[in-house]
Amino acid sequence: MTSREDLVAFSRKARHDLQNPVAAVTLALELAQEEIADGGDDVSDLISRALRSAERLSEALDTLPGRAADWPLED
Repeated sequence: MTSREDLVAFSRKARHDLQNPVAAVTLALELAQEEIADGGDDVSDLISRALRSAERLSEALDTLPGRAADWPLED
């Protein structure tokens, strides 16, 4: 495998790993927005869900440089 192919494979894996937390944050915030518009009081739980997902995203981003450093590249 070439270094370019390795880089593409890494970026695909990173994208996949980051998509779920982003989708979870988006969904929780959309539901919170609807709850606020409907006058509901379940917003706190939805915001907590969004914050947990954002934390997962942050952790994934923190590990990204280390994961990139592990990929063998041709000189």
